[in-house]
Amino acid sequence: RDLLAQFLFEALFLSVIGGIVGIAVTFFVGLFLQHRLATPLSYSFTAILFAEVMTLVVGISAGLLPAYKASNIEPVEALG
Repeated sequence: RDLLAQFLFEALFLSVIGGIVGIAVTFFVGLFLQHRLATPLSYSFTAILFAEVMTLVVGISAGLLPAYKASNIEPVEALG
């Protein structure tokens, strides 16, 4: 159970960090394009929240199967 929780926490943590980095990159690319094209851009809080929620959904679904498999074997083998 502890190993399952550890794997899921890691998947969630990486998903959140990946989502934040993706949003930051999008924001800075948008600023660059706004400056280069002289076109105003707007960012929707709903879209940003949706993007972060989607990263969590993908992270959980991608981490659930490996976490479940790792929880069914010896901890030394799972961490190795």
